[in-house]
Amino acid sequence: MTGKSKTLNNKILWTLSFVFVALFFIWAHRFTTEHLSDDAWFSVMLDGSSLYKYLHFRYFNWTSRLLIETLEVTLTRVNFLVWQALDVIMILLLIWGICELTDAKYALAPLWSASLLCFIPAGILYQAGWVSTSVNYIWTSAAAVISLLPLKGKGNRWISLLFLIFACNQEQILVILLAIFLIYFISERTVKIPETVVIATSLIWTLTCPGNAARTAASLSGDYPGYEYLSIFDKLKVGILDCISYFPAGGANQIILIVFTCSVALVIFYKIFAKENLNQIYGLLSVASVLILIFTGFPIRHIVAGGELIKDPYMYDLFSNKYLSSHEYCLYEEKNVTLEILAFIILFIVILFLLFKAGDNIKESVWLSFIFLIAIGSKVMLGFTPSVYASGFRPAFPGSVMILGLSFYLLNKLPEKVRNICGGIAMILAVFMFRFIVPGETF
Repeated sequence: MTGKSKTLNNKILWTLSFVFVALFFIWAHRFTTEHLSDDAWFSVMLDGSSLYKYLHFRYFNWTSRLLIETLEVTLTRVNFLVWQALDVIMILLLIWGICELTDAKYALAPLWSASLLCFIPAGILYQAGWVSTSVNYIWTSAAAVISLLPLKGKGNRWISLLFLIFACNQEQILVILLAIFLIYFISERTVKIPETVVIATSLIWTLTCPGNAARTAASLSGDYPGYEYLSIFDKLKVGILDCISYFPAGGANQIILIVFTCSVALVIFYKIFAKENLNQIYGLLSVASVLILIFTGFPIRHIVAGGELIKDPYMYDLFSNKYLSSHEYCLYEEKNVTLEILAFIILFIVILFLLFKAGDNIKESVWLSFIFLIAIGSKVMLGFTPSVYASGFRPAFPGSVMILGLSFYLLNKLPEKVRNICGGIAMILAVFMFRFIVPGETF
């Protein structure tokens, strides 16, 4: 077989793999339902009002996400099939963008990347309604990925800028992109002027929006009354604990970090056996990290007891997996909780260290490490907002995508046979997880 015919066959198989993924997500959307949670509220917001009046009110009283809210109030009023079709397209753009960013051109790349994304629990994708949650998190994440393609000399820059404008309308994604472009500037000594203008303008827009200040005030009185009395260190603890409750200790969510750590371990072992002068101690650390994640995770879920939010972040004992009464809390010193948090921080540091060793050169290692830190930080930073618990696990979606994207990138480093075995296992696990789906509840 000549080189040209082999390339052609690979493109055909890649397309077929992508079509299969598209058909799967079309099928998966049959479980979605309209007018759920916030979707029902958005669907009637234009009754007797114009879009301009609605956005004007929201800008001054609640949010700076006017592009996102325009889609929410529009899509919840039209036929549900319109959102379902657009959501499938945005998910496919996310998968395609990940493949492009990671230079995954082999035939099964779309299938393997989609399988990894299926590890994100379906339960966090509808908490505020299917339309609202997807537009705020899935669509903005997909837009962010597409907006990064020009950094690798790919995609149409002006189309990517449009995606960047939309992605930056979501504050969490804006901070993530700001961090990535800042690292790019430090690494490449190059300023992407149009992208910098968009990010800077979006940052000013977000910080000066009176609606964001009004929403913060409302959250202080409703979601977290004692928040304003927390110190910066306390808020950091809240963010770390919230991150821990999702990634290393979140039950089904825990598989995301396990898969990622397994990917790091496989690359470490591949380097050891390829005799790349990598000490075997790194292999032992890899195995230990995976085993710790598998056997010592705690199903904390939320800092919630009896349906009520626990405002004090120190009232949950991770190691004994129970809530503390006021009497127990007096006996249970704060330093013990701090030690528990410290234990997970050490685990993250070990994983970060191994990830650095997984890179082929210093530059790649630095990028891998920073992307992982940004992913974890995107959840930790919620500790600095009083709505940290009100949003549930939805804000973990961008960080989950980044960690699974890193897993995909690392698996691409492995030999083709090993990579395909790992991809097959990932697909089997994804299918196995779908056994636990209860339409209307899990979805």
